[in-house]
Amino acid sequence: MVKKARNGYVRLSSAKHEERIAILARLKQGLLVKKDQVFEANKTDSEKAASKKLSGPLLQRLKIDENKINSLVAGIDELIAKEDSILQALESTQLDSGLDLYKVSVPIGVILVIFEARPDVVVQIASLAIKSGNAVILKGGSEAEETNRKLVEIVKDALGDFRDAVDIVFEREDIAVLLKMDKEIDLVIPRGSYELVKYVLGNTNIPVIGHTAGICSIYLDVDANRETAVSVVIDAKTQYSGACNSVETLLVHKDACERVLVPVLKELQGHGVDVRGCARAVAFAEKSGMKISKAKADDFDTEFSDLVLAAKIVDSVEDAVEHINTHGSHHTDSVITTNRACAMIFLKGVDSACVFWNASTRFSDGYRFGKGAEIGISTGKIHARGPVGIEGMLTYKYILVGQGQTVEPYVTGKATFTHKKLESGLTLD
Repeated sequence: MVKKARNGYVRLSSAKHEERIAILARLKQGLLVKKDQVFEANKTDSEKAASKKLSGPLLQRLKIDENKINSLVAGIDELIAKEDSILQALESTQLDSGLDLYKVSVPIGVILVIFEARPDVVVQIASLAIKSGNAVILKGGSEAEETNRKLVEIVKDALGDFRDAVDIVFEREDIAVLLKMDKEIDLVIPRGSYELVKYVLGNTNIPVIGHTAGICSIYLDVDANRETAVSVVIDAKTQYSGACNSVETLLVHKDACERVLVPVLKELQGHGVDVRGCARAVAFAEKSGMKISKAKADDFDTEFSDLVLAAKIVDSVEDAVEHINTHGSHHTDSVITTNRACAMIFLKGVDSACVFWNASTRFSDGYRFGKGAEIGISTGKIHARGPVGIEGMLTYKYILVGQGQTVEPYVTGKATFTHKKLESGLTLD
C-alpha cells in the first residue's frame, strides 16, 4: 500500500491543476449523490458505539449528518476556488546574469494521518491531499470503521486513475508497522487524544506535527464588555464542547467579577455547564447567591471535552498570561476587553498558536480560517502552526537555471554574484 501511495504521490504531484480540480469536483458530487449510504454506514457505527457505552463527546464527534456533509462540500468548493499551490515561486533571485535561482513550493510526499472518532476527517484530509498533490494513508478509530470505509470508497472513485494516492488501514497493529517506515513515509499527523500523540511521538523517526491537547482559555478583563463576554464564553463552551478548540479554562479579573462574571456564570449554568472554581471563585459565587463546585488540583491542566469549565480569579492580565503559558496547551486562547493596551499585553504575551481578541476560541479552525479544510491543528513551532491547511502539506525545493556556469570564476574573483531579486517566477508548464 505504501509503495502504491508513493507512486500515487509522484503521479498526482505531476498532474495538472485542472486534473486535481476535476477530482475534487467528482468528490463533491460523490458525497452528495451517496450521502444516504454514508448516513447508513454512520448509523451502524453510532449504534455500535452507543452499545459499548462510549462517552457523549465521542458519540458527538462520530456523527455524520446533513450539516456535516454540507460543511464538507463547502470546504471542497473553497479548495476548488483556490489557486494552484504546487511549484509556486516563493523566492526568485538572479545570482548572476543568466544564472537564476528559484525557491518553489512542492508537496511533502506520503503523509500518514492517524485519527480518532471523527470520520469527516477522511474527506478533509483527502481533499487537501488532492489539492496539494500529496498521497495520504489514513488510520481511523474502530468506532467509525464503516463510515470511514464508505468515505474512502467515495474518495477513491473520485480519484479514478490516481486512486492509489489515498488509502486506509483498519487494524491497530498496522500503526506500529507504518510508524517504522521512515524511508517511505514523509510525515505523520496524529489527530486525537494526548495518549495517541504521545504514543506516535515515542514510536517513530518520521517527522510529526499535531497538538497534544486543547486546553484553551478565555480571559475576562476588567474592561470586558459584558454582553460580549457572555456570548463568547457560551459559544466557546457549549457550541461544540467536544472540539479541541472549545474553552476549558475561564480566567476573570478580580474587579470584573460583579459586572461580568455573574451573568457569565448564570448563562453557563443555564446551559448545564459544570463550573469548577478556584477558592476565590467559589467564595464569590456563594456571596452572589450561586453555587459552583471546587476545582481539583489538575482541573486547570485538563481538556474536559465536555460541559465542564474550570474558573479562576486573577489579579491582572499579566497573571492571566502567566497562567495560560504555564497550564495551557499552546492551542488557542482569547481575551475579552475594550482596553487595547490590555489586549496587546495578552496578544503579545500568550505563547499559543492562536491568540484572539474579543472572539470565540471556536474560530480556530482551518475552514473558518479560509483554508478550505485542515489536516489538523499544530501547537508546535516548526514547519506549521495553528490550523494547518494546504501550506502545511507543502515544503520547497530550489531550482537553479543556468547557461553552463561553473563555480571556479567566482572563487578566483573573475566573476561576482549580483544577488538581485527577480520580479518574475519560474514557469514549469
